[in-house]
Amino acid sequence: MNRLREGLVKRGFTVSEPENNEDFGWAFLVSSPDCSVWCLLQFAEPWLLITEPMGGFIKRLLGRLNTSAQRKVCLSLHEIIVSDTAFSGLLWFTRQEYEQSKGKSGHEQPEE
Repeated sequence: MNRLREGLVKRGFTVSEPENNEDFGWAFLVSSPDCSVWCLLQFAEPWLLITEPMGGFIKRLLGRLNTSAQRKVCLSLHEIIVSDTAFSGLLWFTRQEYEQSKGKSGHEQPEE
């Protein structure tokens, strides 16, 4: 968790202190001037990192969440993970892809 946090800070993001999420993971907020992205890192055999762009109810309702900023956070996370030999087997999924494949097939980098 610390490696991800430090890497994001080095890339100019503000990262909240991770909060223990019911003993199965850590939740944290990644912020930049153009958005905030909620992240949950949990052990789901293998590890799973979930990201969601933050926005109010109206933005969600109107479909105006900043997904380009979410992608920027995901690309930064990707760079951090692939540059560290402690990590392996990285795959990226949309929510639908993950739920349909049960995490068995994904993409080598975040999708556009």
